[in-house]
Amino acid sequence: MGDQPISCDTTESLGLQCQALLEVSESIAEHRDLAGLFHDLAERLHRLVSFEFLSLVLYDPVRKVMRLHVLESSVPTTIQPGNELPVAESPGGWAWETQQPLVVNDLEEEARFPQIVPVLRQHGVKSFCVLPLTTAQRRLGAMAFGSTETCVYDDDQLRFLGQVARQVAVAVDNVLNYQDAQAYQRQLARERDRLRLLLEVNNTMVSNLEPRQLFEAISACVRRVEQRLHQRSALRERDRANAAVGHRLPPEPRSGATGNGSAG
Repeated sequence: MGDQPISCDTTESLGLQCQALLEVSESIAEHRDLAGLFHDLAERLHRLVSFEFLSLVLYDPVRKVMRLHVLESSVPTTIQPGNELPVAESPGGWAWETQQPLVVNDLEEEARFPQIVPVLRQHGVKSFCVLPLTTAQRRLGAMAFGSTETCVYDDDQLRFLGQVARQVAVAVDNVLNYQDAQAYQRQLARERDRLRLLLEVNNTMVSNLEPRQLFEAISACVRRVEQRLHQRSALRERDRANAAVGHRLPPEPRSGATGNGSAG
């Protein structure tokens, strides 16, 4: 028995998926911030995947919770990033813990996750899938797709989204490592300023100045350190403002979209 011929529809679908994966790689290369990356991904993936929302949840090892970091929605929603759920009560936590994709074809039949399921239903979500985000170094969290239609995510789409998730996991890990490096640099800068202040004050105190002159010299040392701290704070605020400008408004609702969505 010979191999079954590949249909034209299958060939076209595979071609579109390969093109989408290439675009995902390009998007990852263009974006350093997670909000901008997920906004771009939502626009690119809509051609192949049906969803009204795309979300990123990451595990917080300190608080031991899953935290919503990014929510891209093609319809209005009041849910904001920063929401937290215990691992056991979060669909993203289930995917993070088991390292398996989670597919819910009909939310009306879903009995798990009692904290988040009512919220999803309230926002019109009827089906969703969640994929773990994991690199060779660590388990990060999960990305979720949700739809206002039932039975949206079949095996073919799940395989494709799994390939997307593997690329996104590397991008997320790179962003988190970059943020950790920046935080460490700020910590080193604060410690350097503290030591510099102590050295300047010590040199001032051994300079045999009169009490009034000594007070003025120490005050000048403190003002110089405060000025450097203010300059660094202004630079951080400028970077955050630039990142916010880069995160554009959500796309206009597509025809037939009737609800909002989010997943933890």
